[in-house]
Amino acid sequence: MPRHGLRSLFALVPITAAGTLLGNASPAARPSRGDELWRQVEIIRTAHGVPHIRAENLRAAGYALAWLQLEDYGPRAALMSLRGRGESAKVFGHDSIELDFVNRACRWILWATMSPREIWAAATRE
Repeated sequence: MPRHGLRSLFALVPITAAGTLLGNASPAARPSRGDELWRQVEIIRTAHGVPHIRAENLRAAGYALAWLQLEDYGPRAALMSLRGRGESAKVFGHDSIELDFVNRACRWILWATMSPREIWAAATRE
């Protein structure tokens, strides 16, 4: 690394450390634990069963969405998540390994063709 590159790297270290320390000082900046997320969200279902989520932040909205998925689809939601990531052989054994290879290949192709914004959105959903 060139000499000026090291200087700029060392200049960022105190800024990063200060941001981390100041970020931890505020209770709102701390990541929410799972047992606190339910307090930050409200789920209302209409007469037809359509859910409406009101959340204080994106993390709480994701928690509510996962809750609704499990309410509506039960264990199928978790199993489809395993299959989509290509990890079903970890649970079901070698019989599922062929499907895992296919799903992982499709996932890699999808991630290679997505924009950084889409990748971030997908990563926050998981």
